Amino acid sequence: MNIVILVGDMGVGKTSLISQYIKNIFPENPLPTIAIEFSTKIIQINSFTNIKMQIWDTTGQEKYKSITSHHYRKAVGALLVYDVTRHSSFENCVKWLSEIRNYTDKDCVICLIGNKIDLLENKKNKREVPRTEAENFAKRNRIIFFELSAKKSGDINRCIEIMIKKIYDTKKESYKGSGSISESFIVRDSVIQGEENSNYVCC
Repeated sequence: MNIVILVGDMGVGKTSLISQYIKNIFPENPLPTIAIEFSTKIIQINSFTNIKMQIWDTTGQEKYKSITSHHYRKAVGALLVYDVTRHSSFENCVKWLSEIRNYTDKDCVICLIGNKIDLLENKKNKREVPRTEAENFAKRNRIIFFELSAKKSGDINRCIEIMIKKIYDTKKESYKGSGSISESFIVRDSVIQGEENSNYVCC
């Protein structure tokens, strides 16, 4: 099974993101994640290629750190989430990114997500993480970057599609000369044609 993990501080919206992506439901009052919760989905890259993924929602609570870090080792991708209205959650991305890279393989695909941009529509809420600051962080660390709202399924779908495509391309490159990609990764395979999108920053 191919695993993508969600990491980040408590309250940044990891559970809401995955609920919207898997169930098309935005939970108004989600309960804190205890250790790890997971969901499975077949992801269609194009009309010829389907990828089977298991998405793990990890807790941001320190007391479960030893449990969650153990599962990093199995991840082929990681969604690193922060709240655009809480600069501290962005500052902690340095720590989270370090953990991801310490515990996963070097070809693990990482996507930085600035969540809760919908809150900025209310003048009472102030943006604390400038987009350019997050973009520069992503470029320095050679990771994908998105800003989005967990309330909008289209944003999440596009983000994960791009990450999964990069995982696929990375896997395909690593399997060159050794036959086709493992059947545990690909459900149905063909050639992928690349496409560009101006709403994200890639490595």
